[in-house]
Amino acid sequence: MKRPTKKLLLDAAEGFFAEKGYKSTSMEDISSVVGIRPSAIYKHFRNKQDLYEGVIERMVKPFFEMLEESEASSEPSEYLKLIFQYSIDNPNLARFAFHATLRGGEHRKLLVDSWYRPFWEITNKRVKTKGDKSSFFMACNNQMFGHIALAALHAEVLNTDPFSSKSIKDENAVLISISETLL
Repeated sequence: MKRPTKKLLLDAAEGFFAEKGYKSTSMEDISSVVGIRPSAIYKHFRNKQDLYEGVIERMVKPFFEMLEESEASSEPSEYLKLIFQYSIDNPNLARFAFHATLRGGEHRKLLVDSWYRPFWEITNKRVKTKGDKSSFFMACNNQMFGHIALAALHAEVLNTDPFSSKSIKDENAVLISISETLL
């Protein structure tokens, strides 16, 4: 069964935006993967920005659904495991965050407004800590996103697969230990 063109465009765009960032991704890059002319993209999206926003929406929706489904996780260590596993399973969200943070401007604002600020607000309300929740939030996100950003370097230097079950389990244990120290 053939997948709808809009979904194929979102898939291709997500890959390119995550790898190259918004500015370095062209409509030609995206259309070539889907096998259509660049002008055909405009049947589905008004412009490149509209496509970018569609990708962001598609990435953050399941993130918030995951948080909603797991509302019982208010313990910092359980919440941390949940978020860490999500970032491992969906590394492009972290990659978008890196590009948007470095580029700044409207793309960072879009990510802040649609994902990061609501994520912080949920964390702030939900996670029960003895210490400063903002420190917990920053440290955990730095660790999780750093894992994604540095995975290729770790694989090469440490001769290990950072996404293997063992590596993830071991890093999770370290993260829990760090979070307990912060709390």
